[in-house]
Amino acid sequence: QQTRRRLRRYVIAPSLAVTLMSLAVLFLARSAGLLALLLLPLINLAIFSLSMGVLGLAAGLFALAYLMSWSRHAERRFNALEREAVETRRVLQQVERVAEELSATETLTGTASFVPSTASSAVSAALGATASASSLQSFSSSGARAGAALLEQRRARGGVGKGAGGFVSWLVLMAALSGGGCKLPEVGQGVAASATPAVSVPPTSADVAAVDSVMVEIWLDWSLSAEDQPYGEAVRSLIAALPGIAAEHNVSRVAAYRFGDRGWSATEVFTIELPLPQSAAMDEGTAIYGNVRRAQDEEARRERLEELRKRLAVATPERLLPAGVPEPPCTDVRGVLTRVAETPRPQRRLVFLISDLDDSCSRRLQTVSLASANAALVAMVLPEAPSAKLMQSADDLWRQRRDELLQAAPGAVAIPFFGDPAVAANEALAKLSAKRNQ
Repeated sequence: QQTRRRLRRYVIAPSLAVTLMSLAVLFLARSAGLLALLLLPLINLAIFSLSMGVLGLAAGLFALAYLMSWSRHAERRFNALEREAVETRRVLQQVERVAEELSATETLTGTASFVPSTASSAVSAALGATASASSLQSFSSSGARAGAALLEQRRARGGVGKGAGGFVSWLVLMAALSGGGCKLPEVGQGVAASATPAVSVPPTSADVAAVDSVMVEIWLDWSLSAEDQPYGEAVRSLIAALPGIAAEHNVSRVAAYRFGDRGWSATEVFTIELPLPQSAAMDEGTAIYGNVRRAQDEEARRERLEELRKRLAVATPERLLPAGVPEPPCTDVRGVLTRVAETPRPQRRLVFLISDLDDSCSRRLQTVSLASANAALVAMVLPEAPSAKLMQSADDLWRQRRDELLQAAPGAVAIPFFGDPAVAANEALAKLSAKRNQ
């Protein structure tokens, strides 16, 4: 409303006034006779102002038309979808009523067993468009009467075969007949047993856990041989990336360990259990409108990411950074790699190793197989604390530690302390999948 008032006040009304005044001057010049020669400059100005006024008037009217009709196309599409939904709901109600009447009739007569189909099963069968041969062979007189009654009602209303609503109605009718047919008793067996209603089995925990989940392990070098500032930066970047990594790779557990001179028997810092994503059920609205499923999936992703952030809130830099611990005699990186390689699990493991990779205990890393342990390794290499024995530059030392790690653990990914943990995790898991598929 405010934009419309501004258009009328500052564009349309001034343009209209200029146009009318210019037209009045031009009409005066046509009837002025010799006076028109004296008014020639005014006539030229009137022609110019008429052009500008018409241009401004056209622009204002076009803008006003767009402002008043911008939602007309979307409104027409919404109305069409709404009409289709109402029509489909009405057909479902009719099918359910006819099925209930036939069920009551055949229960009283006792001639056959009748299994009524609910509206939800009818929608699933109709939109799935999968009819088995046994369902097609189970049509009987009761199913035919149900279809005939419903078809006559649809013909009387003139709604059969018209548009998308008619097509969906035909599908719903076929689904109701295939799901609500009667099984006639065999010869010599008498009256068939009573009808057994169809039971909808909810998804079990095994179905939810069927997704390919990942376990995350964080190994922290508490030997106090790395610089404090890069250590804190690496830990904070990993904590910030953990919710996104957990949501993208279906992480079910996050465990953190700290080690010094005993990498094989490292101490556990914490273990966090994370929920796995659950698949949304296909309901009637999801089946009719395709974008409903996308909206449900997006909402589920947002809710799960928020839940992951709450669960991972206990992983703080204060709990992961070394504080108040004595300095061990050496750093056992070899023990950590050996423990990771010697504990295979059925689930994939994403291992983050935050260390300067200076194995001062054994002086040499042992070659390990990460693929056989179903593990993907990401090493965030820290710069060593400055000392009198350190003669190399930081970048040269980083390249040396990276090459030593990649030689000892083929398939690992090494990044500096300022690298992106999420990108490195994707690369490490891709390498593990490629290695397992060979």
